[in-house]
Amino acid sequence: MSNKPFSISYFLVLIFLLLLFLSSVGRAHDFKDARMDQLEYLYARHDDDRLVKIACARALNGDAQGAFYLGAVLSEPESLYYRPKTAFLWLTIAKNSGYKIAHTFTYLVFPSLSKKEIEINARLAEQCKKSNFNDCLTSDSINRLGSLGWPPQIKFICKKHKQMER
Repeated sequence: MSNKPFSISYFLVLIFLLLLFLSSVGRAHDFKDARMDQLEYLYARHDDDRLVKIACARALNGDAQGAFYLGAVLSEPESLYYRPKTAFLWLTIAKNSGYKIAHTFTYLVFPSLSKKEIEINARLAEQCKKSNFNDCLTSDSINRLGSLGWPPQIKFICKKHKQMER
């Protein structure tokens, strides 16, 4: 009879340890999510309004990850910011800056580009970088004609503004 309470308490301790282990595994996943980069988080949440502004600011300062996420959000047809030529430009800049996933992502999103389009875009990307990100516009960067003008974010253009002279 004395073995029976011991085996029940032993069993309960094992169950408790198993539950403790499983809860710690769940928390480890939460901690990993907490370390997610700001741009990754905004992209995953489809928060395009904040993503384009933050990614643009980082891209204009030469950040390859910012250029990638700017290109990624501009390449989504469901996005209010959809501008495929501008997206391809920023993805090319990210790829040329060494952002590893940019090359694969570009050819998944734009699978049937001609050599001519790729060459034109390569020149535009080079021009953009040489101008210190002051001249990074493509033909679809202009506001859309016939747009209702609402919501206002469709007018967003990622470019540096000239400093005001004092």
